[in-house]
Amino acid sequence: MRIKLDVPLSLSRIAKYAKGSAPNKDAIIEYITTDSRECRKNDVFIALMGENFNGNDFLEEAKSKGAYLIGSVDGCDICVSNTENALLNIASAYKSKLKSLCVTVGITGSVGKTGTKEILKRLLASKYRVHANEANYNNAIGLSATILS
Repeated sequence: MRIKLDVPLSLSRIAKYAKGSAPNKDAIIEYITTDSRECRKNDVFIALMGENFNGNDFLEEAKSKGAYLIGSVDGCDICVSNTENALLNIASAYKSKLKSLCVTVGITGSVGKTGTKEILKRLLASKYRVHANEANYNNAIGLSATILS
């Protein structure tokens, strides 16, 4: 997914938030992506790891499109030990800087999260400005993407 940041960040600030190595260069970043197919020039690509994929396998593709790289291998612009934690750390620090995100509601459980989210979103939207995750991205990556967007 390609996430547009409402408040652009410098690459060095992203490195600090991600608790990663300092980049050799600095740039203003408007988009963070976790899908190399969606990368564009000056995006930050975060090489996430999963049961069925290794984001480090897509670093060259992202780099060829002009993206800055966050990964757990040598050659990345920002090296971290765990890319999912880096994404969560970036989202957490970003949220703390945004005054508009003063209240966050998390819905947990094994059944009914998406339906509950939709009902709560509609109820609260009648009085407040509300932002919720897309579809059913009910995991740490979806949480980070929602906060960053």
